[in-house]
Amino acid sequence: MKGLRVALVLLALIANGCAFGTRRVNLTYGPSLSQRDHQPTHGAVAVARLRDGRIASQGTGELLGKVRNGYGAPTASVVANQDPVLWVSEGIVRGLRNEGLAVRRVESPADAEGLPTVTGTLTRASGGMYMSMDANISADISVERQGSPLASVHCDGRATKVAWTVSAEEYRGLFEAAMTDFVGHCVPQLVPSLKQSMKQ
Repeated sequence: MKGLRVALVLLALIANGCAFGTRRVNLTYGPSLSQRDHQPTHGAVAVARLRDGRIASQGTGELLGKVRNGYGAPTASVVANQDPVLWVSEGIVRGLRNEGLAVRRVESPADAEGLPTVTGTLTRASGGMYMSMDANISADISVERQGSPLASVHCDGRATKVAWTVSAEEYRGLFEAAMTDFVGHCVPQLVPSLKQSMKQ
């Protein structure tokens, strides 16, 4: 019984210690979205950099969220080492390339030179820790061509896990999993409209 009490005290001390210190997280891509040579089997499309529509309560700029202690009080920040907007935009590029599309990155739809273009607004790229760790990505995505709308979808990606060390590396893996989930749900909704536009 005494040993159990000691173990619980040690666990509480570890958990409390894990709650402090900024987590600087590398935003990465899983194996299915890794950079590799692609031979396009379909035509070309453009992907414009997403607009940033995130709200302060969920995290803006490089801030991804907060680590909270057992009372729910924030004790540390989770901060991205890369631009979350560019990270999500690039995730869409990689997902479309996996579908056999040749993809051109552009700053805005006006730079697409007539190509069907994926554009939209990132509304969430955030995560945190209270009783568990989570990472969330949300965006409103549209397909257009020369200013004419072709399709619009809302895309979400999410990953959760039991909080253990709550380290930057744990967050890296969690956000990577959320990105894989996001692209897996979003890209298949975009491809039919893009391919149809190529035939017009």
